[in-house]
Amino acid sequence: NMMFRRVRDSLGESVILDGTGADELFYGYPRFTPYYIAEQLRENPIKSLKDLKNYRHHLSAYSYREILRVLTSGLYSNSHSMPELDHQPDFDRPLTLVEAGESNLEEYNFPHILHVLEKSRGEYGHEIRLPFLSAQLKRRLDETYPGENFDSGLTKYLLRDAFTEDI
Repeated sequence: NMMFRRVRDSLGESVILDGTGADELFYGYPRFTPYYIAEQLRENPIKSLKDLKNYRHHLSAYSYREILRVLTSGLYSNSHSMPELDHQPDFDRPLTLVEAGESNLEEYNFPHILHVLEKSRGEYGHEIRLPFLSAQLKRRLDETYPGENFDSGLTKYLLRDAFTEDI
C-alpha cells in the first residue's frame, strides 16, 4: 500500500490497473500446460512431440505424470480394476484444458481479492481497476479455444499478442 501512495504522490495518478485474473483467464499458470500438451498429442502426436521441447521449462515430474493421466484416462473407468501404475488416474480431476480452466475459476476466490483491493483503496485514496475480471472479457474468451493461449512455449499468448505494440 505504501507503493500505491508513492505512485499517487509522485505521478499524481489515482487510478491503478491491476493484472489480477489474467493468469486464470488466459491459462498462464504452468499447471495448464500438461492439459494443452495432452490435447495436442491426441490430435497430432508426431508434431506435438517435436513441439514439446518448447514447453520443457513449464514441465515438472508432476506435469509429465499429469499428461500421462490425461492421455490414459479413456482407457479405464471407475468400474474397472486398474492395473498397477504409478499414475493412478484421479477421476475427479479435470481431463481437458477447458475443464481445468473452469475448475481453477471455481477455486479462485474473486470476492476475497475484491474485498482486499476495496479496503486498500479506501485507505490511500486511489482506485484500483481490474480489467481482467470483466464479465464481458470472460464471455469473449469463452468463445475462443483455450489452446490459442499457447504458442511456441509461451502461455497467455493472446494477451501477449494483443499488447505487442505497447510493450
